[in-house]
Amino acid sequence: MVSPRWKETFDVSPDGHYIVVDEQFPDSGEDLMIVSLADQKTSLYVRTPALDYHPAFSPDGKWIAYTSGQSGSPEVYVRRFPDTGEQWQVSTGNGIFPKWRRDGKEIFYDNLDGVLMAVPIRTSGTFQSDPPRPLFPFDPLVIPEGAESPVEAVAADGMRFLVVTKAEGSTSSPFEVILNWPELVKGR
Repeated sequence: MVSPRWKETFDVSPDGHYIVVDEQFPDSGEDLMIVSLADQKTSLYVRTPALDYHPAFSPDGKWIAYTSGQSGSPEVYVRRFPDTGEQWQVSTGNGIFPKWRRDGKEIFYDNLDGVLMAVPIRTSGTFQSDPPRPLFPFDPLVIPEGAESPVEAVAADGMRFLVVTKAEGSTSSPFEVILNWPELVKGR
C-alpha cells in the first residue's frame, strides 16, 4: 500500500488480516484507516474534524480503542470492528494511548496528569464500561525514544506494567516494573 499521506501509529488485528493506522488528511488532521492485507485495499474507519489517533485492536479483534479530540479534549473511545457507527467513550476528563488487557476485560489509558487509568469493560452483545479508576502515577515527561507513553507494556493479567522512569540523579531512563500496584492505590 502506497499513500502520499503521512501515517503514524498503527496496530495489527489479532488474526493478522488487517492493519489500522492513523493517517494525516489536510482537511481533518488525523483519521483512522483500515488496510486489508489480503488485497491491500484501504478503507476509512473513523473520520472526525478532530484528531483521531493511536488505535488498538481488542484481543478478539472485534473492537478498536483509539484516542480522539472530538469532544474538545483527547478522550479514549471504542468502536466495533468492522464499524457499525456506534461509539463509546471510556475515558472521562481526558485520556490517551489506550491499551487492552489480554483477556479483553479492561482498557488502560494514560491521563494527561500522569496517572494510568483502568476501565473494566464487557463486550457480550453490546459494549459496556464501568467508570475509570486510577491505578498509579507516572512521569509523563519520561518517554523513551520511539515511544509515545512511559507505560510501555501491560502484563496479560493486567496486574503488572512496564513503565519507564528516571532514576534519581540519572540522565538515563531505565525500565521499572511495578509489582503489587493494588497496594499503591489502597485508600484512594
